[in-house]
Amino acid sequence: MDDELFAGDSGLELVTTREQLAAFLREVHVRADRPSLRSLERWARKEGKPALPRSTVAGMLSGQRFAKLAVLVTFVEACGVPVDQITRWRRAWERVAAGDLTLGRAALAEWNVLRLLALDDTAAEEIIAGAQVRPVRESQTRADRAPIMVLNGRWCLFASLNADSSGMATLYRAYERDDPGTTVVAKVFHQAQNDPQRFRTFLREVRGMRLSNPHIGEIIDAGRDEKSKAVYLISPLYLPGSLNLHVQGQPGVGAPLKWSLWVLDQVLAALEAAAKSNIIHLDIKPQNIVLDGPSNIRVIDWGMSQLHEAGKSVSTVFPGGTKWFASPEQLGHTSAAPSSLSDLYGVGALAYWLLTGSAPLQREVGTDDTDLVGVLHLMETGVRPARADLIMPGVPEHLGRLIDRWLSYDPMERAPTGVEPAAALGWARLGLG
Repeated sequence: MDDELFAGDSGLELVTTREQLAAFLREVHVRADRPSLRSLERWARKEGKPALPRSTVAGMLSGQRFAKLAVLVTFVEACGVPVDQITRWRRAWERVAAGDLTLGRAALAEWNVLRLLALDDTAAEEIIAGAQVRPVRESQTRADRAPIMVLNGRWCLFASLNADSSGMATLYRAYERDDPGTTVVAKVFHQAQNDPQRFRTFLREVRGMRLSNPHIGEIIDAGRDEKSKAVYLISPLYLPGSLNLHVQGQPGVGAPLKWSLWVLDQVLAALEAAAKSNIIHLDIKPQNIVLDGPSNIRVIDWGMSQLHEAGKSVSTVFPGGTKWFASPEQLGHTSAAPSSLSDLYGVGALAYWLLTGSAPLQREVGTDDTDLVGVLHLMETGVRPARADLIMPGVPEHLGRLIDRWLSYDPMERAPTGVEPAAALGWARLGLG
């Protein structure tokens, strides 16, 4: 590559291959006085940025490895590239991703998501971009602070997590004593040894999060603390975080259509995988859907999940649910037992919330000041939410009808006749197109 291309990084606009991109990265590294890979790794950790593993950076500089976009951005920031030039680096990465047919599946998936966002309203990009700047700088959070609690001498809890949580457990930011640079989430079920319901919730969540699927929250560790007797789950800290925290528009203002469909497809994929393992979630809502980086969605909090056999629940616990998002059968409106069709109702409610800015029936009530009994009363009196396509410009009619079908009060009307409940989630994915 000609040396003139490096002048002020102006040649970035000409980059189309990973070799060209690697040459620019090496030049940036030289201009920064060749900081060691170890020092770059420490800088990223200190600043709360995405990790810069030394092997990954070495491969990136040699052109042998095409790293994720977040890694590239962190690297050039660590080397002193001004903030106003980062967008040009992002675009160079996207051009390489678009033209390189040898990329791994993860890189291709990330490129496809970024391409999808670029085709849609810029508001979708703002949702992701605004969320990505939110990661907490660990040096600000943990410095000079003694742990609140240490679980089994391994997990150090140092701050309450500002996230949605149930009364069954408390969420904390934590780190492993042998790896203080990585923040995780500790979900602690206090007094579970004296509360059978809390312990059942803990066991259900362990069961659900041990499902192996890229769209289901992971579990790093689970156990009972020897000292406090509290049972706990350790999970990754997914950033930017939950939909509830990052898609908070004004009532009546929905998220971009294509971005919403991307979210819903991954939620349905997670629930379809769970259904194949005879598990239903029963608490689909914005708080339980998290953005895991710019290119992945995960379903978390399986504390209300139930096991099924032959399509029927084997649980004797009445499921209940979350206001606006729980299916009628969870609230006792029908005699039908909860099933995968109940999760389909939850996805319908989530779709409605994404596209309209309000949960189903919330617009009809005109306020959030009601409870589950009030929602059940609306269902029993036949009140239905207005179809999304009739109240939101830009929502296609077929999608409005599909979501309205998912929100049927009769579970059997949510999918075509002959489609088994567990198969309804796959049918719904096809319906999204």
